[in-house]
Amino acid sequence: MSDSDPFYAPQYVMKIEPFETVDPISEETANAINRFLKRTHDILQGHEVNKNRAFKGEQAANFILTKWAGRYTGLNLPIRTGMRGQLLGQSNFNDSVIM
Repeated sequence: MSDSDPFYAPQYVMKIEPFETVDPISEETANAINRFLKRTHDILQGHEVNKNRAFKGEQAANFILTKWAGRYTGLNLPIRTGMRGQLLGQSNFNDSVIM
């Protein structure tokens, strides 16, 4: 899968596309991810945290960025870490990502 993270400012979040394939399952997966990202954006946009951020003149935290997709390995974050979500990755950029 391609990334939704445009990486460079001021760019828009990108649509997920299957990477170098025309496999129908990859198309379905990309479409499912795009629907999920759109739905979470809609929820986050109206969230009280973002209303408060807008009031303070801060940028909204209203989108989940995907990057460097890989294969599912059976990692179960709540059991292994006690967290419901987590950033798995490493780069110089991660220091500015809210986790």
